[in-house]
Amino acid sequence: LGVVAGTCHRLAVMYAGRLVEEGGVGEVFDDHAHPYTAALLAAAPENAMRGRKPRAVPGAVPAPGEPPPGCAFSSRCAHTRPDPCDSAPVELVGTGARSVRCARSTELRRLGALRRPAEATP
Repeated sequence: LGVVAGTCHRLAVMYAGRLVEEGGVGEVFDDHAHPYTAALLAAAPENAMRGRKPRAVPGAVPAPGEPPPGCAFSSRCAHTRPDPCDSAPVELVGTGARSVRCARSTELRRLGALRRPAEATP
């Protein structure tokens, strides 16, 4: 991830073969909008160098070619809700410069639920 931060301008995060978040590197690293991006950054080995213990993402990746209905990350997501996350395929939404595939992204970002544990407000 450090190489990406130092050499790239844009970043696309994929989960189970689906694009879940895309944007400028700084935006995605500092203000991630998808729970998988938050989990991926929390699991990064670079956390150990910052005095934070890397955290594994619970659960297992869906079988290739067999994505669950709705959000592919819902079975592993701490923020999933039955209706918005599982009922229908979640579309990629954004303004062109920034895109996210999460039915609850706006709400979770407003609540600060996607911040890294060391960055979360008490």
